[in-house]
Amino acid sequence: MSTFQDSQSTHNRETSDFLHTVSPLHHDWEIITLFYSALHKVDKYFIDNGITKPRNHGERKNLVRQHLSIIYPSYHKLSTFSHRARYTVGTNIPINELPVAQTHYNVIDTNLP
Repeated sequence: MSTFQDSQSTHNRETSDFLHTVSPLHHDWEIITLFYSALHKVDKYFIDNGITKPRNHGERKNLVRQHLSIIYPSYHKLSTFSHRARYTVGTNIPINELPVAQTHYNVIDTNLP
Protein backbone atom coordinates (compact mmCIF):
# COMPACT_ATOMS: atom_id res chain seq x y z
CA MET A 1 0.00 0.00 0.00
CA SER A 2 1.42 3.33 -1.03
CA THR A 3 0.73 5.94 1.62
CA PHE A 4 2.43 8.75 -0.33
CA GLN A 5 0.05 8.32 -3.26
CA ASP A 6 -2.92 8.08 -0.86
CA SER A 7 -2.00 11.30 0.92
CA GLN A 8 -1.25 13.16 -2.32
CA SER A 9 -4.53 12.02 -3.86
CA THR A 10 -6.46 13.11 -0.79
CA HIS A 11 -4.60 16.44 -0.62
CA ASN A 12 -5.35 17.21 -4.26
CA ARG A 13 -9.02 16.27 -3.90
CA GLU A 14 -9.33 18.43 -0.77
CA THR A 15 -7.65 21.30 -2.62
CA SER A 16 -10.18 20.99 -5.43
CA ASP A 17 -13.04 20.99 -2.92
CA PHE A 18 -11.57 24.01 -1.13
CA LEU A 19 -11.22 25.97 -4.37
CA HIS A 20 -14.82 25.17 -5.18
CA THR A 21 -16.00 26.71 -1.91
CA VAL A 22 -13.76 29.78 -2.17
CA SER A 23 -14.49 31.11 -5.62
CA PRO A 24 -15.98 30.07 -8.94
CA LEU A 25 -13.06 31.88 -10.59
CA HIS A 26 -10.68 29.00 -9.90
CA HIS A 27 -12.47 26.18 -11.70
CA ASP A 28 -9.40 25.73 -13.91
CA TRP A 29 -7.38 24.71 -10.83
CA GLU A 30 -10.26 22.61 -9.53
CA ILE A 31 -9.94 20.54 -12.70
CA ILE A 32 -6.15 20.39 -12.47
CA THR A 33 -6.20 19.20 -8.86
CA LEU A 34 -8.90 16.62 -9.67
CA PHE A 35 -6.65 15.23 -12.38
CA TYR A 36 -3.65 15.02 -10.06
CA SER A 37 -5.77 13.31 -7.43
CA ALA A 38 -6.71 10.73 -10.07
CA LEU A 39 -3.08 10.42 -11.18
CA HIS A 40 -2.00 9.49 -7.65
CA LYS A 41 -4.81 6.94 -7.40
CA VAL A 42 -3.55 5.38 -10.64
CA ASP A 43 0.06 5.38 -9.43
CA LYS A 44 -1.05 3.73 -6.18
CA TYR A 45 -2.78 1.00 -8.16
CA PHE A 46 0.37 0.39 -10.20
CA ILE A 47 2.63 0.27 -7.15
CA ASP A 48 0.25 -1.97 -5.18
CA ASN A 49 0.02 -4.36 -8.14
CA GLY A 50 3.74 -4.59 -8.86
CA ILE A 51 3.61 -2.49 -12.02
CA THR A 52 6.58 -0.18 -12.45
CA LYS A 53 5.51 3.39 -11.74
CA PRO A 54 5.49 5.36 -15.00
CA ARG A 55 8.06 8.11 -15.53
CA ASN A 56 5.79 10.49 -17.41
CA HIS A 57 2.22 11.19 -18.47
CA GLY A 58 2.55 9.33 -21.77
CA GLU A 59 3.76 6.13 -20.11
CA ARG A 60 1.05 6.44 -17.47
CA LYS A 61 -1.68 6.88 -20.07
CA ASN A 62 -0.47 3.77 -21.92
CA LEU A 63 -0.41 1.76 -18.69
CA VAL A 64 -3.92 2.94 -17.80
CA ARG A 65 -5.10 1.85 -21.25
CA GLN A 66 -3.41 -1.53 -20.79
CA HIS A 67 -4.22 -2.32 -17.13
CA LEU A 68 -7.18 -0.12 -16.25
CA SER A 69 -9.25 -0.02 -19.42
CA ILE A 70 -12.45 0.52 -17.43
CA ILE A 71 -11.28 3.98 -16.35
CA TYR A 72 -9.23 4.85 -19.43
CA PRO A 73 -11.89 7.02 -21.15
CA SER A 74 -12.41 9.07 -17.97
CA TYR A 75 -8.70 9.29 -17.20
CA HIS A 76 -7.97 10.42 -20.76
CA LYS A 77 -10.72 13.07 -20.72
CA LEU A 78 -9.71 14.37 -17.28
CA SER A 79 -6.09 14.53 -18.43
CA THR A 80 -7.14 16.50 -21.51
CA PHE A 81 -9.20 18.94 -19.46
CA SER A 82 -6.34 19.41 -17.02
CA HIS A 83 -3.77 20.00 -19.73
CA ARG A 84 -5.98 22.55 -21.45
CA ALA A 85 -6.70 24.34 -18.18
CA ARG A 86 -3.06 24.45 -17.17
CA TYR A 87 -1.31 25.19 -20.44
CA THR A 88 -3.69 26.66 -22.98
CA VAL A 89 -6.99 27.98 -21.74
CA GLY A 90 -6.38 28.91 -18.12
CA THR A 91 -9.19 30.84 -16.50
CA ASN A 92 -11.03 30.97 -19.81
CA ILE A 93 -11.94 27.29 -19.55
CA PRO A 94 -15.72 26.99 -19.75
CA ILE A 95 -17.30 26.62 -16.31
CA ASN A 96 -19.57 23.88 -17.68
CA GLU A 97 -16.52 21.62 -18.07
CA LEU A 98 -16.12 21.40 -14.29
CA PRO A 99 -19.12 19.09 -13.69
CA VAL A 100 -17.97 16.92 -16.60
CA ALA A 101 -14.48 16.71 -15.09
CA GLN A 102 -16.01 15.85 -11.70
CA THR A 103 -18.03 13.05 -13.30
CA HIS A 104 -14.89 11.60 -14.90
CA TYR A 105 -13.06 11.88 -11.57
CA ASN A 106 -15.91 10.01 -9.85
CA VAL A 107 -15.58 7.13 -12.32
CA ILE A 108 -11.89 6.84 -11.39
CA ASP A 109 -12.55 7.25 -7.68
CA THR A 110 -15.26 4.58 -7.72
CA ASN A 111 -13.02 2.07 -9.50
CA LEU A 112 -9.83 2.91 -7.59
CA PRO A 113 -10.96 3.64 -4.02
